[in-house]
Amino acid sequence: MASRLSGVPEERKQAIARATCRAIIEQGLHRVNLRDIARALGTTTGPLQHYFRSKEELLLYTKNLLIDELLQNARDAGFRHSGLARLRLVCERLLPFTEPARSAWLVLAAFNGRAIGDEELTAIQISRYTKCRKFFEEEIVLAKDEGVLDPSIDVVLEAIALASFVDGLAVHMLFLSRAESKRAKQLLVQRYLERNLAVLRAKERLNSR
Repeated sequence: MASRLSGVPEERKQAIARATCRAIIEQGLHRVNLRDIARALGTTTGPLQHYFRSKEELLLYTKNLLIDELLQNARDAGFRHSGLARLRLVCERLLPFTEPARSAWLVLAAFNGRAIGDEELTAIQISRYTKCRKFFEEEIVLAKDEGVLDPSIDVVLEAIALASFVDGLAVHMLFLSRAESKRAKQLLVQRYLERNLAVLRAKERLNSR
């Protein structure tokens, strides 16, 4: 038990959050409780209650951790790339094509359905979509400043549209075969960017030479 909760407090909170993810995937968000999470962690509910005042606070922390990690992984994928290549890579990295990303999206999808009629979960959802939209706004501005997007596009609206596309595709991919997921990842993101973001393809090709 001590080894599972070793490290500094933030590392312990993250270990609890990862156990929360495992419990949600196994039990479902609507059924999971602190005992289930403690069992997934291999401990009692005491450590959970030490770091989190309530189940809702733990769920909010868990969801924020998943989103932050997905977005950071996407930024890392785009590092040292620019233009359309960067935008495509960050979108693709967000998709559930690895086991960690798939687990994260399973949990995030569980929040989607459960939030309806629940004010606290709805608030969590709003914070999630706000953070993701801001992420896409930043990426679109970068591409726009690099001259690969139509300068007249509305960054806010396009960020909402792109976030919605990636979110919907990610959830859909949870139920596709691996071969279908791979094909979707390879073709659909590129197609979306070229068809819907007014990509200046001639200039992009010129910049890539």
